[in-house]
Amino acid sequence: MNFAGKFGSGTPDNFSSAGFKIDALAHQGGGDSVTIPDAHLLFSGDYSRSGADLIVSDQLHRVVVPNYFQGDKRPTLLSPDGAPLDPGFIEAMTGHVQYAQAAGTAAAAAAKVVGHVVKMTGSASVVRNGVTVALNNGDTVLQNDVVQTGTGSSLGLVMIDGTTFNLSAGARLMLNDLTYDANSTANSSLFTLVQGAASFVAGQVAKTGDMKVGTPVATMGIRGTAVILDISAVDGKVSISVIDQRDGQVHSVQVFNSRGVLIGTVTSNGTTLTLTPIANFEVIAQESNKTVAQIAQEFAIFREALSLYEIQKAIDPNLPQHTENNNANPRQYASLGSTPAAPLDAPVYTPIRSITPAASDGTQPVTVLLNLPTGLVPTGTPIPPTTSPGAPIVVTVVILPTPLPFVVTPPTVNQISGPGGDHFGPVMSADGQFIVYDPDGTIFLYEHQTHTTITIAEAGNGITYSGQTISSDGRYVVFQGTDGTQSWVYIYNNDPSDTAHYQQTTQLAAGGAPAVSGDGSRIVVEHGGNSIGIYDPQGHVIATITAAAIGETGAVWLPAISAGGQMIAFWQTDAAEPGGSGQLFVYNLATGTATAIASTATDAGMSAASFSADGRYVVYQSDAPGGHSEIYLYDLSAGEVVFHTANASGASYNPVISPDGNFIIFASDAQFAGDGNAVTDTYLVDISDPANPVYTRVSNLANGNQPDAIANLGATISAGGLYIAFASSSAPGTG
Repeated sequence: MNFAGKFGSGTPDNFSSAGFKIDALAHQGGGDSVTIPDAHLLFSGDYSRSGADLIVSDQLHRVVVPNYFQGDKRPTLLSPDGAPLDPGFIEAMTGHVQYAQAAGTAAAAAAKVVGHVVKMTGSASVVRNGVTVALNNGDTVLQNDVVQTGTGSSLGLVMIDGTTFNLSAGARLMLNDLTYDANSTANSSLFTLVQGAASFVAGQVAKTGDMKVGTPVATMGIRGTAVILDISAVDGKVSISVIDQRDGQVHSVQVFNSRGVLIGTVTSNGTTLTLTPIANFEVIAQESNKTVAQIAQEFAIFREALSLYEIQKAIDPNLPQHTENNNANPRQYASLGSTPAAPLDAPVYTPIRSITPAASDGTQPVTVLLNLPTGLVPTGTPIPPTTSPGAPIVVTVVILPTPLPFVVTPPTVNQISGPGGDHFGPVMSADGQFIVYDPDGTIFLYEHQTHTTITIAEAGNGITYSGQTISSDGRYVVFQGTDGTQSWVYIYNNDPSDTAHYQQTTQLAAGGAPAVSGDGSRIVVEHGGNSIGIYDPQGHVIATITAAAIGETGAVWLPAISAGGQMIAFWQTDAAEPGGSGQLFVYNLATGTATAIASTATDAGMSAASFSADGRYVVYQSDAPGGHSEIYLYDLSAGEVVFHTANASGASYNPVISPDGNFIIFASDAQFAGDGNAVTDTYLVDISDPANPVYTRVSNLANGNQPDAIANLGATISAGGLYIAFASSSAPGTG
């Protein structure tokens, strides 16, 4: 039953401007369609249920569809131009869904987590089983949720398969279905954009099953690409554009009408497709060419979507990759930090050839191929010789940089450690929730949300603790303890879901200077310069790296590890002690490939390198022509230094890169950003555009004044630069 044209001769705009109230839009149930006389009301209105009646309303309008919920079949609501609204959307908005009334497995399905909120500006909410709930950063979203953004707002979502959405103001997106199993090839997902603009980058379902994105007038089949959608709230017109990812490939989506008939294919090197709804569920399709400015703007939107993914990836290193192009093109994306498909074994290394290390000025690195691992060996078991090492494998892993996800303004400084003693070396989980630091040989764990601090290792009985590090997800704290002669590495369980081991500390292995992967599955340990051990959380040796294994003499020091546990950086020194000349190596655990990326004449092995979460960027300190140290950012994909500090007035050192790769926090004796307090400070540099870095001094006091003493006792930074922590010798409230 179609009621189009029954309510007077005014246009939809006339209805919208004057307002109307229709209390008895006749519908007896079982009809095929009902036309709502204003498209904006249809796509933007509030939906509620009164008995068997459906009420659609906003501040100016109210339409009642009597007996809409009577019987099993729901009529389709149409705009005056014929754009339909998915009945499933109305079911979700009103709470009248089958699973809401069922028990057992159906009820469990209703609470299925399908993604997370990673970035929000302004206001956003979710309608869940008819109830509207305000959203916050970090919230989960469930299957059948309808997420919606307010005026002047935006919302970033990352789904469990890596699909990433960025919704603009006034958008409505229904999360109809998401079924993903990493071992399945029959995955599926359906998302329906009802109103507003959204961009998205497809996740693993697009590669391993059936991903669909619906609109009021068409549905797209997605096979691993990036798309921009815009749905008009005036008439339901849909604009579809596939983004040129600048990766040398042509990406495409197929577009089908509501009857499943193919309308056409939209490609990344082609036009924008606009679909205008008309009667009988048909559309008028029009193509329009893209301008150069539009193509550039779309690429910027694409990069912003990737930055949302990286924020969640830093929190959850096991998050599946958003897209995975198989062609080894240097502009494509791959998961450098993901766990290798093949099991890792304990290797025996044979140097293939010697190394000529690259200098810090960005000269091309030379790669050494090492034999792949061949067996898992418990701690303390000697590594046996091998007579038939496996053939080396070279894998080119390339990841584009992600842009600055949002403008960072350092907030008010809050002191988190108490008086008494010297508090050193803060480290932070990727989300900024946990901070670990070392006050005079004791390890403290601070929880940001509750502002509580606990002691996880207290100095005593001749043992002091230091060298703390924390996994990106905050579940594991790894640190070293020493009696002055010998040192050991410990792992502390901070995962409350692991009730059997929560808040327990386990001795892992002899050694020091530990670093931990994002999920705690890999721990690297320095063995007094003799070797670097790679362990699992149970203390089993996964691999051992020595200077001889990479064709060098001397010693190896201060390992760092990427969030995914695949990339390891370490210093090699020409002498048996750190501090002199040497080289910085990056080792790929999956391929057995070691690459020298930098050399220095001084201070080798004195400061550990730091990885971005995806393992693409390495930041480190090295000597400069003026005889002091500077900070260098090396791009493993490009094979060159893409940024470095340069200030002749003093040394810069101890850099740490944010998980998303957009910021570096470091200490410096030089003066940046108009600094004039004549003491060593901690600085934040925004390198989202490495050619135009922006420096900010962050080591101000809690009262906002400049510090009156050094602030070079360690610093750390969360994903996106939201939170920083640093240690300072300034007394509270002075300056």
